[in-house]
Amino acid sequence: MFLWDIRTHKAAKSVFGPCISGDSIDIQGNMILAGSYWDKNSLEIYDIRTFTKLCDINNKTKSGEQINYISSC
Repeated sequence: MFLWDIRTHKAAKSVFGPCISGDSIDIQGNMILAGSYWDKNSLEIYDIRTFTKLCDINNKTKSGEQINYISSC
């Protein structure tokens, strides 16, 4: 995931982690919600200022099954 600075025409920050596909990213305030096409930790929240992961979101169904391969969030 890259934070692109249009003033300098290059990435200001980057982090290896989410494999974003479809519409699986959202920004609110200083947080980024990233949905990944991974089989583990497929929903994560990052701090946009430091590009560090704040937490993983538990994305299990009521029956306890893990929802993976997020393509929108």
